[in-house]
Amino acid sequence: MTLPIATTERQAAIDDALIANVDRLASSQYDGRRIALTRACDVKVERPVFLHNPLVPAKVLTLIAGRAGVSKSTLSIDIAAKATHGKLTGDWNRRPVNVAFAAIEDDAGIQKARLQAAGADMARVLFLTVDDTRNGNTVSTGLQLPDDTATLRDTLREHDVQLLIIDPITSCIDGNTDKRDDVRRSLDPLAAIAQELEIAIIGILHFNKGGGY
Repeated sequence: MTLPIATTERQAAIDDALIANVDRLASSQYDGRRIALTRACDVKVERPVFLHNPLVPAKVLTLIAGRAGVSKSTLSIDIAAKATHGKLTGDWNRRPVNVAFAAIEDDAGIQKARLQAAGADMARVLFLTVDDTRNGNTVSTGLQLPDDTATLRDTLREHDVQLLIIDPITSCIDGNTDKRDDVRRSLDPLAAIAQELEIAIIGILHFNKGGGY
C-alpha cells in the first residue's frame, strides 16, 4: 500500500537537491588514497604473452636502447616486418598483425622504403601522426604523452594494432627527459595502454652522444 503525498514543484526540487547532496557526501568519504591488501592465494598466475619470444613481451613497454649506429631502428623494422606476416617466434606466430609507427626523425617515405626492403606487408603498416588544430589551423605534429593518451588508446583499438613502435621514445615525452618524474608521467600511461589492450609497444631509446655503452 502506498500513500501519495501532495507537494509543490519547488518543494520537490528542494527534496531532490537534498537527496543528491546526501548521496554526494556519502560517496565523498571514499575519496583519497588507501592501502589495499590482496592475499597471494587469491591472485591468479598468468603465463607471459610474447609478440616475439623472448625479446618483445605483450602488455608492457619494451625499450631498445643503445648508441647511434648499432641498428636499433633496423631491428625494430625487422620485427615489424615479420609481425605483418605472422613470422615472429611468439604467441603471434602464424598470425599476421597490424603495426603502427610513430617515427619523428624519419618521414613516412623513408620508413616505407625500409619496411619494403624488410619485406613487410605494407597493407598492415600504419604511420601515426597527430593533427593539432588551433583557431582553424591544423598542424601535423608528433605524439605527446600524457596529453594524447586517450586518443592513442582509442586509435590503436579501432585499427586492431598489436604492435606500436615509437622512434625515438623521447620524442613523445612531455617535459625534461633527464627528470624521472617527467619521464614516468609520460611513459606510465603508455605502459597502461599496452596492458589494457594486451599489445606490444616498442620504444627506441638513443643514448646521449659521448656517453658510454
